[in-house]
Amino acid sequence: MEHNLKIVLPYEGVKKYISAVRAAESPDHGRLWLEYAFDPYWNEWAAGQFTEERTRSEMSDPVTDIDELETAADLLIASDTEGLLRNTYDKINTTVEAQISSDTAGRFSCLACAARQA
Repeated sequence: MEHNLKIVLPYEGVKKYISAVRAAESPDHGRLWLEYAFDPYWNEWAAGQFTEERTRSEMSDPVTDIDELETAADLLIASDTEGLLRNTYDKINTTVEAQISSDTAGRFSCLACAARQA
């Protein structure tokens, strides 16, 4: 089944942020967070929301506990969130498609019965 679902998982950006912070002698957490972990993904998942201004304000503050962030990112990556989302999406699509086919067949069947009775 082809996936029309767009899943935005910014793990790569978070990992780049972690590497940049660790490589810098005096890291500018705010700038690096925006550069690697926030701005590259903003247009993919939050731009244009009715709460965009509030969301951007809340999400643009950098995470400064790099060890904890790395642990969290690694756990999320290992959990295969993307696979879980895709499987769930496939199940929903299969169920919806089956229901549409069933409903459509039922409607055509009723139309055929009505035409024969007329």
